[in-house]
Amino acid sequence: MRLKPVMILLYTTPCEQRDVFRKGNRQCSTSKRHRCAPRRLGLSLPRSIALLTLQVLTSEIIIGRSFRELEERSVRNKMQQTLKTLQNEIDALYGDARDYAAWDPTYQFIERRDPNYIDTNVATDALLSIRASYIAFVTLSGEIVYARRQSLINGERLPIPAELLSFNGANALFLQVAAKNEGISGVIVVDGQPMLIAAHPILTSDGEGPSRGVLLMGAISMRLNWRASAILPATISRLSRRTLLSPFLTLQLRVS
Repeated sequence: MRLKPVMILLYTTPCEQRDVFRKGNRQCSTSKRHRCAPRRLGLSLPRSIALLTLQVLTSEIIIGRSFRELEERSVRNKMQQTLKTLQNEIDALYGDARDYAAWDPTYQFIERRDPNYIDTNVATDALLSIRASYIAFVTLSGEIVYARRQSLINGERLPIPAELLSFNGANALFLQVAAKNEGISGVIVVDGQPMLIAAHPILTSDGEGPSRGVLLMGAISMRLNWRASAILPATISRLSRRTLLSPFLTLQLRVS
């Protein structure tokens, strides 16, 4: 913003001799008649520079504050949109995990270990259709009955991450929740990258127990990368009620 310098002038009309006011008109009477000349007083140069500098600094502070507020508002709006989208993806993943877990064929599979169940229901195309890159069936004792991880691009089989090879330690939380017929979902860290996770107790199609284990589903969100997740621990807590445990970024308890 360009500021035009302003010259502040003060005008006075003193007479060199005594003033005489007659009939409401201002006149000047002296022993020697002469005109009263107005005298113009200007601010000194240093004072003018000081006022101009103050005006410029004040304008810069106001404009700078406005830009910062606009930028912060834009960042907040983008973060809220990201969190909303992320929560929608987590909800969708949890819904798929619940559909698989609270199902009579799954309830029977966890005990009978029939391979036909896997060939029919957990084939590559079946997981690709629901955008799931990981699935695991785990008993309440922590035994992994079946686990699979694949690429979301072409369905290629991938190694199971080290963080999901055992359900002791922090991962025992999934079993503890399943034993209470509750679900859990959120974001965990595998292979140094964030992954959406959803877990649901294995029940009958009517949602009856007792639970025979837990079914876990995982997915990689294209919107979730380390650039965004670097600020997730501080901001994602707005999603809902949370339990924070390493190596988890955030988990949300759910009622089945």
